[in-house]
Amino acid sequence: WLSNFAVLFVLVLLVVVAAGVLQLVRGEDMTIDVWPLAAPSLIIAVPTMGLVAALAVLFETIRSLRRGLGNVVYFFFFMFAIFTTGIASSFVLQNMERSAAEAIPGFNGGSSCCMIIKSQAMDQIGREWTEQETFRFSGMEWDSKTFLVRLGYAGATLGVAFLAVRFFDRFEGAGGGSSRITVFFESIRRRLRSMIPGRLRRDSRPYGDTEALPELSVGQLQLTPLDSRSTGFRFADLLVAELRLMLKGLQWWWYLVALGLIVASLIMPLENVQSGLLPAVWVWPVLIWSSMGVREVQNRTDQLVFSASHPLTRQLPVTWLSGLILTALVGSGVLLRLLIDGNADGAVMWAVGALFIPSLALALGALGGSSKVFQIVYLALWYIGPMQGVTRFDFMGLEPEEAVAEGVPLIFVGAAVILLVLAVAGRTRQLRN
Repeated sequence: WLSNFAVLFVLVLLVVVAAGVLQLVRGEDMTIDVWPLAAPSLIIAVPTMGLVAALAVLFETIRSLRRGLGNVVYFFFFMFAIFTTGIASSFVLQNMERSAAEAIPGFNGGSSCCMIIKSQAMDQIGREWTEQETFRFSGMEWDSKTFLVRLGYAGATLGVAFLAVRFFDRFEGAGGGSSRITVFFESIRRRLRSMIPGRLRRDSRPYGDTEALPELSVGQLQLTPLDSRSTGFRFADLLVAELRLMLKGLQWWWYLVALGLIVASLIMPLENVQSGLLPAVWVWPVLIWSSMGVREVQNRTDQLVFSASHPLTRQLPVTWLSGLILTALVGSGVLLRLLIDGNADGAVMWAVGALFIPSLALALGALGGSSKVFQIVYLALWYIGPMQGVTRFDFMGLEPEEAVAEGVPLIFVGAAVILLVLAVAGRTRQLRN
């Protein structure tokens, strides 16, 4: 925990340094007061970093949260924490609004921190913003409530860190700590094995313990040629195999939730399906998509799979197609509902999303060599675009008419093509390695 916290603490210090550099670059005030500049980050951010470090340790000690599930759970926990703590009216922004009210006549409160995608409709707002003058921030007015909340974070940090001790097992999977029953049966197995004649054991040499195997020269080796049919491309069999590997290990409740989402897409009002249900439908398989392009490396079957016939032109396209089929099946309820209601723009954006998602997963898996890259990038894009309504990033088209009008389908279809090229480049590098 302490090492994780040290890394995050350094990041907070870098933010403080960057704030000072920006102040000098912008030339608003050439005098830097270190403590007023650093205090908000040190008092507010540092305790939060301690809790994040403790959560990281806890997730690593719990088997089910070590991999992709832990990343997804933390992402939604992070978003829930932001909304429940009221970041828009937090203590820092309240102090800034107080200084703004003192410097700007007629200021009635309110602040915003967001990303703006320039468009014709935003030109007037942009001009109004740029016409505003800066004001002097008089600094934070600390109160006891803020320090009590930070102490609460520190207490939660200690609680989570000590909770991780409960789940931590240094020797898990290392063969240590065997029970007496296991040791007893292992001794019986060794005794029974010693009673079997050496020539009948599975690991005995066919020529006896002392007789050496005959040495064969290269000229004496006779290899049977492969049947031409064994190198043929059985597309359907390979596709079924890829789908089985992709879905391997899923519990029955995963399929039940997926079926529930499909049924809900057919019976709920179309407005609710587009605004709320489609993002849920296409975030449910995120852990399955994240294995695309990296499953062979993670399971250490890369040498076997990549040495097969034409792994780049046969196996890689089938992997992408299996991801496309999964995406279409999970979102089939939404597509049917759009077609029934005659929403052509929505159907177009659905097809764009279905093409883009597996392309992104395959490219990031082949290039990054880890499923975490896709999990982070996809969830961030899912939040910025569909959930926050930034049209240029909305690959699902929750506002399909607006998305089609702004050319979003062409953007993401082009992105899907580029991602497939990058996937080929990443797989080529994997083959060379």
